Amino acid sequence: MQVKSVWKSTNDKGLAMAEAGDAPITSVYHANAIVKKAARGETADLELYAISVGDVAFISVPCEMFCQSGMDIKAGSPFKMTFIMAIANDYRSYIPTETAFANGGYEPDVSWFLPGTAEELADVYVGMLKELKAESKN
Repeated sequence: MQVKSVWKSTNDKGLAMAEAGDAPITSVYHANAIVKKAARGETADLELYAISVGDVAFISVPCEMFCQSGMDIKAGSPFKMTFIMAIANDYRSYIPTETAFANGGYEPDVSWFLPGTAEELADVYVGMLKELKAESKN
């Protein structure tokens, strides 16, 4: 993500405003998030964990996922039961789905992440769970 311009508003809240590449700015909150993303760079390290006990799996998510992401992970999980623990081991903002980004709103506006991250992360977790299940059979 490349920020074209950044400035501060003149109101007493000092909210940042930005114009970032092709990313549409939907609100002052979203502008703040874009500025924060640019300051951190284009990547964020996330610690992802998956453990199992018998046919029950637990994953930790260092963010707030949307319900759809959780359902996608559970649908792809090879375990009988999969529990998702959000805001575990860290907090890195909301991870809205692509649909949520398209619809706009508070969570997409303040998210540190770009559209597509939730779907990619769900795929990573499903892969982790499949690998964990295969290892537990050995």
